[in-house]
Parts: sequence; structure tokens; C-alpha cells
Amino acid sequence: MCWSSNSLKYLSGEHMKTQKISLAIALAFISGTTFAAPTLYGVLDLSANFADKDAGHTLTTINDGASVSSNNSYIGIKGSEKLTDTLSVVYDAQWTVNTDGDGTDLGQRDRYLGLKHEQLGTLSFGKVNTFLKRLGGVDLFDNYAGNQLDIQNTFTGENRVNNAVQYQSPTFNAAAGKINVGVQLFQGEDAKIVSSGNAVGNSFGDAISASVTYDNKDAGFNLGLAYDSAVPSRWIGASNAWAETNTIRATGTYNIANLSLRALVQRAEIDEASTASSNVATVSAIDDELGFALGAVYKIADTAWSVKGQYQQGTTSYKTSASDVKAQQIAAGVDYQYNSNAKAYAFLAQNKLVDDKNTVGGLGFQYKF
Repeated sequence: MCWSSNSLKYLSGEHMKTQKISLAIALAFISGTTFAAPTLYGVLDLSANFADKDAGHTLTTINDGASVSSNNSYIGIKGSEKLTDTLSVVYDAQWTVNTDGDGTDLGQRDRYLGLKHEQLGTLSFGKVNTFLKRLGGVDLFDNYAGNQLDIQNTFTGENRVNNAVQYQSPTFNAAAGKINVGVQLFQGEDAKIVSSGNAVGNSFGDAISASVTYDNKDAGFNLGLAYDSAVPSRWIGASNAWAETNTIRATGTYNIANLSLRALVQRAEIDEASTASSNVATVSAIDDELGFALGAVYKIADTAWSVKGQYQQGTTSYKTSASDVKAQQIAAGVDYQYNSNAKAYAFLAQNKLVDDKNTVGGLGFQYKF
């Protein structure tokens, strides 16, 4: 083919400009698509366990003898996309993965969709852990042995609730640290029976959870305070009955050199305005429940090894002459942290309900991606 000088001039002129504009548009589209793509993440955690359980122990479901358990393994997708300079859409969805083969995969965990404003905070809707449960980093054995060593088996308050409207404030600088505030409103949607994940009622905000946290990294400590109102909760000291519950919880961690100290204290009571509890007869005589947990982690210098221990207790008291019901647990463990994503661990714990015990030990491996 023979090109004239006019053709070459055209190609190097207007036509080339058009090509550059088209390429710029294509690159902008590709760049935008890449930015908006969700992030896949998750945790896979498995352990081999051995348990010795008294016949009257009902807090934990792990079997006597040997077992393999999936310890809160899950996958999720999350992401964000800017809508304006200050406003973004944010989303997250998680599903349970039973890596030991037992149970049903893809069970519901936290999931939400919302809008985040850089100065005003984040408003979202979905199914979420309460802010009280999220007060962070205190429970050192929360997912061990198929979640059986979690503080949820010692005292109430560990809840994920449906039909949430959630507000999370931006982080504020104050007193050499950072403060964050959150409020959740859970809708009962005309539910009449209290159960796991379901508030009761037909009004706006039938159950409420709120928290304030303070973090001072330079001083090495953080504090949290949260309150749940009429949140559906399982009562260990009332034969695991569910009821609308008011709970106040305070947490704190303090880090000094290679030592980290953790503490939690809370008080829970049956919501006096509750009229729809499916377990009224069971819970009506409850006075309150007092719970606490104390733990410590020590990282051995210049190694990948850490040792840790925790004691937790929940005591349910009654208005009648019924005796207090006490649940206790003591646990010790060692971690070997290969890197920020992978660790091996070993543990030994005893969970006690009144006089009945369950002793559990195991070896596990966890990988985050």
C-alpha cells in the first residue's frame, strides 16, 4: 500500500489525537474497574482436639475423645468505591466455611452495605456483630476447639443480630489518642419470639447497641465501653434460654514491652420492658449476671513464640432462693507465628459449669488471606 504525504500528515495529526483520547478513556475505565473490584479475604483454622467431658456439662458441644474442628473459618468479600471526593460506597459480606467437613457451608456472618463520608462517618445496613461484642482483642481463645472456648460459653453478650441500621463515627483525635463512637438499631420486624439473631418488636430500634472506644498507641493501651438494650442473648445460667437483655461491658488492654494484658468486665440483666420472650418462665426469676475475663500474652524476645493464659467467669444470680449458677474457664496456650498470616498453636483448657467439667486440649494451624 502506498501512503501519500497528506495521509501521513492526517495520521500524525487529528487521527493520532483521536487514538490518544480513546486510549485515555479505555485506561480510565480499566483503572476505575480495578479500583472498584472487591477484595477476597478469609481465615482457615483447623485443630485436632481431645476432650474429657462430664455427663452434666452442657456449655460446650465438643465430643469426648478425639475430634477435628473448624475454628470459625470463613471467607469474605469487601470493597469500596468513591462516589465523590468525600463520599464512598462500602460493602462487606462473610460466609462460614466448615473446613473439617462437618455442618453446612456458607452460613451467614457479618454483611452490610453503606455509605462512608470522610467527615461525617459511615451509615450502613445489614447483619452485624453488636458493638458490645466488637469491643476488641480481649478474648485470647475465642475460636478454639470449634468456638467452644469462646467467652460466649461463660457469660452472655456475644451476639450477631439481623436487620441492623448502623452508624460508625469517623475517628477523632483527643487526649493524645483516638476516639470512635458507634450506634446500632436492630428492627424486630414484628417478631414475637426471642432467638439467636432476632430482635423482638415492630418499632424502629427494638434493640440497640452502642459503644465508645479510646486508643492511645503511644501509651500502649486502649479502653472500650459498650451498652446493649433489649438485645437477644443466650443466658448460660438459665439453661441457655434466650431473652431480651441489657448489658454493659468495659474492656481494656495494656501493652508494655513484650507483655500484653487484657481485661473485660460486664453486668447483664433481663430487659424489664420485655413482654415477648419465648422463655419468660425460665428467665423471670433472674436477678443479673456478672462476668469478667483476665488474660495475658507474652512474646518471647527474638523468637516467633508467644505464651498466653486467660481466666473467665460468669455468675448468674436469682431473685428467688435458687443458688447462683457459675460458669468458669481457665486456659493456657502457646503460639508460633510464622508470619503475619500463618501461625501454629497448642492449647489446654478446662471449662466448668457448677461442678461439671470439660477438659480440652489440642494442636491447630491458622492461615489468613
